[in-house]
Amino acid sequence: MKFRTIKLEVDEAVTTEYGTAINIRPPRQDKQLGDRGFQGILSTLTLRMSGVTTDMSTITARLTEDEDGDKVTMPDATCGLSRGLTTNDYTTSVYKYEVQFIDDYPINLFVKSDNSSATLKEVILQYRTSR
Repeated sequence: MKFRTIKLEVDEAVTTEYGTAINIRPPRQDKQLGDRGFQGILSTLTLRMSGVTTDMSTITARLTEDEDGDKVTMPDATCGLSRGLTTNDYTTSVYKYEVQFIDDYPINLFVKSDNSSATLKEVILQYRTSR
């Protein structure tokens, strides 16, 4: 098994409603996986945000095969926020999946908060492959 990471630097608003889809695609070195957009065992999804107010306590993530958010591949998962020790408005949320994932399409991420707004700065998807 090979462990792989897809890391995206983003600048997306997170509000109490799902916003624009964030496309997650395997990096070029993963093209040996074939024509599929993604193939492997999805392990974790890490989301890092800035500008998080004190009244925000959770965020919800949804993975879909389409950019409209209708064809859900991983259902809504809600996670708490771990705040930075020196920067209280910078948070990290980690989702644990461990699910076999084989798709002929890219993965689209949607995120929403339970209260107020913030800015999603980083998306890290970790997975394992057999090659």
